[in-house]
Amino acid sequence: MKKISLDGTWELTYFPEGKFSVKDPGELSGIKAKTVSAKVPGNVELDLARAGEIPDPFYGGNIFKLRPYEFYEWWYTRSFEVEDIDRVSFPHIHIAFDGIDCFSEIWLNNRKIGETDNMLIKHCFDVTDVVKSC
Repeated sequence: MKKISLDGTWELTYFPEGKFSVKDPGELSGIKAKTVSAKVPGNVELDLARAGEIPDPFYGGNIFKLRPYEFYEWWYTRSFEVEDIDRVSFPHIHIAFDGIDCFSEIWLNNRKIGETDNMLIKHCFDVTDVVKSC
């Protein structure tokens, strides 16, 4: 089995729920929402603090200032390349998440490949027909 890690730097676009009607990641470039650099694995509060968007959530009562963000949409995006794949040796390609938000949709190459509703289990999706090798 060959593995590619997607840990590292991603982009995080965020906005209040309902402010924009985004149906897929391709529509993110057409809206005026904030985007910050994000680390995966990680979480939105730490990403926002690193970007200077919020105060340190671990200091004093700052955690209470984060309540409005509970009603936001969070879109993590990243481009990555997959080297040419020997489809005979590797007939199936999967993407796995060891930890992901409780409720999420997962997109690859602008196609929805799955969704989650439990953050305490590993999620794995077959992306054989979605991955494009270079």
